[in-house]
Amino acid sequence: MPAKSKRHKALIIYLQFMALVLVWAGISIFQNGTSALYLLGFTTLSIAAFCQIKAYQILLSKGDPS
Repeated sequence: MPAKSKRHKALIIYLQFMALVLVWAGISIFQNGTSALYLLGFTTLSIAAFCQIKAYQILLSKGDPS
């Protein structure tokens, strides 16, 4: 189980980092972009939220034997 735990920890860190980068990119697009780029900014923020949700799902399901 330690290898799985290590893999979960690495995956959570990766997802958190990706979410941080995507939030920064999304905010930059919203600040500098025109209305045509707002959809791209919204998409990047949505992907960041998805990364956060997956990280928390992995964190919560860590106790499962499967």
